[in-house]
Amino acid sequence: MAVTNVNTSTFVKDATLFIRDILKTNVTDPILSKRASGEKFVMTSYPKINVTYPIITIQMSDFSSPQRLGMQSTYHYFTLTMEARIWAKDVSQRDDLSQDVENELRKIEFLATGTVLANLYAFSVVSATNVDEDDGEASTRSRVLTIEYKTVLGG
Repeated sequence: MAVTNVNTSTFVKDATLFIRDILKTNVTDPILSKRASGEKFVMTSYPKINVTYPIITIQMSDFSSPQRLGMQSTYHYFTLTMEARIWAKDVSQRDDLSQDVENELRKIEFLATGTVLANLYAFSVVSATNVDEDDGEASTRSRVLTIEYKTVLGG
């Protein structure tokens, strides 16, 4: 079942799955025809088995202490910090997919199926950090995009 709204009691899971589904639908897998049946391109956890690169992982990395929206309000304002990590075997593919992820998350914010309607506001990329394994030419290249959304929860 697809997540369509970020709810108060399940916001970590909801936000993570919602962003994962956006990327699964809108970012093109450059090696789709070479993937084994059932092998995923976008996932919510680091793979524990061998995978075919590139892959994208989405995880909630932090959320702020809630700020009450008035003295007797039951609503709170949160900042959700997420990590979109692009894993690839070469720098060019990593860079292209990183740009695709940023483009899609930026473009979808105000669309009919976008993040604002799901209760995720004010998309921003806080940082983009390259992480290269030290295995020589065959090493995995990755970029960690730290992204933030604001949300109002409670009620």
